[in-house]
Amino acid sequence: MTKTVQTLFFAILIMSPLAWGTVETWSLALMEASAFLALFLCCRAMVKEEGGTLYEVPGLLPLTLLLGFMLVQVLPLPVGLVQVLSPETGEIYKQTLELDGPAGWVSLSLNRKATIMEFFRVSSYAAFYVLTVQLLAGRGMLRRTVSVVAIFASGLAMLAIVQHLLPGHFLFAFREYPGNASPFGPYINRNHYAGLMGMLFPVVYAAFLYSRPTVESESFRDTMTRLLDRLSTSNHLSLGFSAILIIASVAVSLSRGGMLCIAASMIFFGLLLTWRGVGRGKGLAALLVVSLVVIYVGWYGWAPVFERFGNILGPEGEITLLRPRIWDDVSHIAQDFPSAGTGFGTLVDIYPKYRSIPGTDILAHAHNDYLQLFSDGGLPAAVFVAWFLAAVGIASFRTAVRRKDIQSIFLFAGAATGVFSMLLHSFADFNLQIGANGLVFFFLLGLSVSASHTRFHSRRGSTYLREAGSGRLKRLLPAGAFVLLLVSLLFNGGILLGEIFAHGAEPRVMQRADSQDEVEKVQRCAARATRFDPLDGEHWYARAVVERTYREADSSLAHLKKALRAVPVRGEYLQRLGQAWSDRGEFEKADSFFRAGITFDPRNASRYRVYGSWLLSRGEIGEGVRHARKAVSLDPAETEQFITLMVLYGMTDEEILSALPERTDPFFRFAAYLLGVGREDLAEEAYREGLRHA
Repeated sequence: MTKTVQTLFFAILIMSPLAWGTVETWSLALMEASAFLALFLCCRAMVKEEGGTLYEVPGLLPLTLLLGFMLVQVLPLPVGLVQVLSPETGEIYKQTLELDGPAGWVSLSLNRKATIMEFFRVSSYAAFYVLTVQLLAGRGMLRRTVSVVAIFASGLAMLAIVQHLLPGHFLFAFREYPGNASPFGPYINRNHYAGLMGMLFPVVYAAFLYSRPTVESESFRDTMTRLLDRLSTSNHLSLGFSAILIIASVAVSLSRGGMLCIAASMIFFGLLLTWRGVGRGKGLAALLVVSLVVIYVGWYGWAPVFERFGNILGPEGEITLLRPRIWDDVSHIAQDFPSAGTGFGTLVDIYPKYRSIPGTDILAHAHNDYLQLFSDGGLPAAVFVAWFLAAVGIASFRTAVRRKDIQSIFLFAGAATGVFSMLLHSFADFNLQIGANGLVFFFLLGLSVSASHTRFHSRRGSTYLREAGSGRLKRLLPAGAFVLLLVSLLFNGGILLGEIFAHGAEPRVMQRADSQDEVEKVQRCAARATRFDPLDGEHWYARAVVERTYREADSSLAHLKKALRAVPVRGEYLQRLGQAWSDRGEFEKADSFFRAGITFDPRNASRYRVYGSWLLSRGEIGEGVRHARKAVSLDPAETEQFITLMVLYGMTDEEILSALPERTDPFFRFAAYLLGVGREDLAEEAYREGLRHA
């Protein structure tokens, strides 16, 4: 095995969490390309080198089927076939694309770019899982990997704690984080840091337990002297210190889910060891670790921890978290798209149609990986994932129960517990949607396979894994990894270039373009963004806005249609198309698009305001006021624009007052406006009406 592959393997494992959790386009592209390259080099070396062996990988079939299903979601299909495979998806195309004529060929995914991005992300996980199984089949590499994991996890925990205690708003001192973030370590969200450590802690703790040195001696003094003289003793103590640092960092992060999942996973870990008959005498070590953590957190202060858990309930004992409402919304999506889902990565697009929480905050994840799996992929994806996890678990467990090697048993228990911790945490968060955490999860699956099968002391072979006897597999694995490497580089490279050019066509740049050369530069940037990333609806939409600004109505309409085809459920695209058709005198078609925008974004006040304004411009005062009133009802901040519209279309102050929704804030805002224009008598009435609704 070449040193290059091993170095690349460790680099991916370490750098993915350090790259801010690998959630941005550049870091995902780097992680994916590195995983595909490492698998390609590994497979080629094993096949070509004399004595090289490629081993069978548990769960490879369902994993391949899952990836194949994701590709099916982005295939162009006749709209009639889509209506058969997924009736609700077909109905969406009928309510959007077919408002302008036959939809033609469409996909099961409502956002092909998002689904392709998810395909490459999950493919890189699969590649890293296969790579882990192949590399860690050797006992030396397995031991080295556990040591690297322990050093990395403890070092990251120490840096995270130090950063948390120091003042500042920077991730690791040189990258500022958003004001609404709750960062810890390199992660923007402390829960995702806790999710990572919840997976790694059991592995380090297992290594600490099995590395305990034993010395037989008649006196305590002689025993201690011999222990301290051994290198294994320092290794054992170092692992114990690493375990304490890791679990302490989770406590300091104040992640409720992280703390609960680690506690539950340790019970699972103890049950595994007890069932295998090796748990006796290890309880004292576990108690020691937990006690040291309690002492540390007690010094730091328990008050913040209790406060975080106390924030779950409101003053009347009600649950104040929004997650149950989000879960209920996403469950309705899953119920409506059971056969094929909406497409992996499309929750951010379809959720506005189902959201019960007013506002326009973007929700890209369901805060429950299981619900999102059903929403994105329907029943087929859920079956493939369950099949894969069961195949890996059964293959590892069947071998582990027959093993007598204490090191193998402990490492398997640690890896399985890390997997259990993440599966548990996924009920209340979206850790598996975070690039680095998903990668580590698949690494632990590979580690559980390798730990249960690797022979640490036998001369008859390094592993119980069977050699891949199929020549087809030996050819397909490296070929598939190489193809994925090339295609991912082209796809992600296009996305990165598209993002770069899109910056040159932003509204603030357009506003500064006061010469013909600058205008042409903005147009070129918008065109290049769509050329390099043609599946991104935002680029087509931005190009349409640029061209409409510079009086190119025909090309603007054509590009709006492409934006809608890229993401047919985006309310903003639908209503912008409605305005474009209205400008052409196609008022009936325009009205259909305006109403469709509300259908797919019913909790967004802007959708009602835009439609209401258009109706008022058409002279439909009653309907226009009704929709504008709905906008104010959803978002009282719309009151000022509501007043402006009503005044613009000739309504009196008394008529505006009677049109306001029955909420306190709109009346108070209107009263402030009335005071400003000298209508104190009517302002008093507005204040009284607002108080009545308080």
